[in-house]
Amino acid sequence: MKRISFLLITSLTIALLIHSCTSTVTDIQLTSTERIVVSGLLVSGSPVRNIQISRTLPPLDTFTVDRVFVGDAKASIIVDGQTFALNLQAPTPGDTLPNGKPAPRRSFYEAPGLIVQSGKTYALRIEWQGKVATAETVVPAAPSIEQPRLTFSRTSEFTTNANIFLTGDTTRLLPQNGMIAVVPATTAVVTLNVRSRVTEMYRVSSLIVRDSQSRDSLGGETSLGVQNAQSGASASSGTVTLRQTLSLIRRFPPANFILPARIYPPTASISLVVQAADSAYYDYVVSNARANSGNNPIGSEGINPRWNVKGDGIGIFIGTAETRLTVRP
Repeated sequence: MKRISFLLITSLTIALLIHSCTSTVTDIQLTSTERIVVSGLLVSGSPVRNIQISRTLPPLDTFTVDRVFVGDAKASIIVDGQTFALNLQAPTPGDTLPNGKPAPRRSFYEAPGLIVQSGKTYALRIEWQGKVATAETVVPAAPSIEQPRLTFSRTSEFTTNANIFLTGDTTRLLPQNGMIAVVPATTAVVTLNVRSRVTEMYRVSSLIVRDSQSRDSLGGETSLGVQNAQSGASASSGTVTLRQTLSLIRRFPPANFILPARIYPPTASISLVVQAADSAYYDYVVSNARANSGNNPIGSEGINPRWNVKGDGIGIFIGTAETRLTVRP
């Protein structure tokens, strides 16, 4: 009898433990401080536009463009002792989604008539709901490019669950999925030297490969990453070397459908944009991945990215300049 009572009590205890482990905790409240969020690039020779001013949301809250919209910020830019007010930009006809519906309106601000100039310091000030955020940046000169080189090599790409198989430039459809395709691919590699200046960083911000014979092209904007970004000068040469690789493969949905671009080295060239930026941008890029840790990225402590927006704000406000060039093998 005692054995039965012991087993019964043990069973009930285990059942209670299992129930407690599967219970859902709701109404969690995490403390946070609301911040102004700034994302703005000043491009030399271009008007001051698309300075996004938004706000943070509480942790665990659902993000939407509408919820972070800030349409009543009092913002201005000071340059050469003059103050220029920033106004909320009106929506444009191009602000539409692929399905033709209007895109959610983002809180972009502009300074009508103000053109960004290299060598000048721009100071940003934002006031919103009792909060003040400030930032300052120096707009660099366009980067000076030396010894650009373009080379091509043959590589292979692998894809699982493939419904195509490529041999050279010949495509043969497979009757069924579940196979592995080896895709012979051409890879374009561009290497160039940038004569560096103090307090600046450099990166390849976009590139596109074109073929004059087939009229095919491939490329686009490069992602924000440290693989292209370099800051400072080499002690021996005073230059930094940038290298960008692009696999000339087209991918179509579903992801297992791959075709090579019709680009051939003898008739191909690459057009690219090399960007110089205030070195505060480099500090942000190399530290941005730390925000993926378990710490609260908007709290007063932790390992936040190193942004240059100060006070009651977070984000980046960066001066940039660009050099565009075309390189051939």
